[in-house]
Amino acid sequence: LKDVDGRERALLVGVDDLEGSLEESMAELRELARTAGLTVVDTMTQRRKRVDQRFVIGKGKIAELVVRSKQLGADLIIFDRSLTGTQIRNIAGETEVIVESGTLATIDVMPEETSLRSGEKLQFSVVGKDAFGNAIDVEPMWKVEGEIGSINSEGVFTATVAGSGKTVATSGPATDESIVTVTAGEVVSISVVPETVEISVGQKQQFKATGLDNHGNEIDIEPQWSVTSGVGSIDPGGVFEATVTGEGKVLAAKGAIVGSAGVTTVAGELARLRIVPSELTMESGGSQQFKVEGLDANDNAIDEVTVTWSTSGEIGTIAETSGLFTAVTAGKGTV
Repeated sequence: LKDVDGRERALLVGVDDLEGSLEESMAELRELARTAGLTVVDTMTQRRKRVDQRFVIGKGKIAELVVRSKQLGADLIIFDRSLTGTQIRNIAGETEVIVESGTLATIDVMPEETSLRSGEKLQFSVVGKDAFGNAIDVEPMWKVEGEIGSINSEGVFTATVAGSGKTVATSGPATDESIVTVTAGEVVSISVVPETVEISVGQKQQFKATGLDNHGNEIDIEPQWSVTSGVGSIDPGGVFEATVTGEGKVLAAKGAIVGSAGVTTVAGELARLRIVPSELTMESGGSQQFKVEGLDANDNAIDEVTVTWSTSGEIGTIAETSGLFTAVTAGKGTV
């Protein structure tokens, strides 16, 4: 039977299980039915301590429901709560009235909020419901907002980039989302900056080490610092001090994972000169080629030092630029 305007006739059923207001529940159900374009022909209610797992209401009340639905020519029986598939089949079998879910109205994505480490996966699920809260199977379209990872057509999310975002499910007009926070994964490599540096002996350089996971997410670490080739020293805070000229590496280690930076240490500013030979006895008329070495404050040799040569004590002559000395007069003097 249908009304003269073609609208379906609905019998509303409510259960007072002491967990809420039955009056409010039935009023809301009546409004939902009206919004869906149905004609409400009657309402039935029952007070129970707990909902019947097979029929929602008791078996005796189901028999009453059968008689009442036939008397009123009800097309639909609508309950004030979601029904399981088993309950729908059981009630339909007893009433000979088709009991089915309505048009999809909402979907719920689960979990509603989650936190994952980069590289982890999580299966999201979605439940569709009609306007009366009955479950409907849906196969939504999935997407990710926030560039935090990817999700396939089955709802399996893979976390990649640390940050906050959302997984969004859409089915027809219904949509829902889950808040996802991605944190960095395990340290798989260490970046040391600056990557290369040239520094004079006696100077200092601050190095910084950062842990990285498989997807390049940065992780704060407190590494063990060390220096190769004996070119300097480094403190627990990553401050390197050059002591000897040469080439080496600054190493930052976290367990078995090691990162490095290249270091070239060069001589510092000229601090003193060393003449070779430093002492000499020779005969008048003889000659001697003197050489000079430039040294910094740590006695590191400095290449290509330009000097002017001279003598004292009137014992001979020396070429100003080459350092070639010629002995002339017996005595003692200096170059």
